[in-house]
Amino acid sequence: MEREHRWGRWGLLVGLLLLAAALYADRLGGPSLWFDEGWSWHLARMPIPAMVRATAADRSPFLYYLLLHFWIQAAGESEFALRWLSVAFGLLAVALAGRLTARGWGRPAAALAVLTMGLSPFWLYYVQEARMYAMLAAGVLALWAATEA
Repeated sequence: MEREHRWGRWGLLVGLLLLAAALYADRLGGPSLWFDEGWSWHLARMPIPAMVRATAADRSPFLYYLLLHFWIQAAGESEFALRWLSVAFGLLAVALAGRLTARGWGRPAAALAVLTMGLSPFWLYYVQEARMYAMLAAGVLALWAATEA
């Protein structure tokens, strides 16, 4: 009985995350890479020592390019594959926002937070870019969650 009750409590949040994942994946490979995404792709394809030198003066964190470097090796170089890493970080950020909200205000508020952030056109725009924005948000929320534990 307790197990069924627990699934019912978290089922809505999981369902909302799956809805967000479907929304984020829709037309992910459609538009061509724009300049900044092309720059991410260019840097990620470099050998790691050259990437370190090239990103020394860049404003974006080196870690994103390094992760994208290995992601390209595993998933390929299509627009869809390049952007999927950001989608994964975006979903992690939404889940962390829900978790943090649940801690402070309960599960109904967490469902609202996941719904609001997960379906936000603003968030959708940035999650579908091969840039570091979603990774940065997920990292900040993860650090916040770690300090709240």
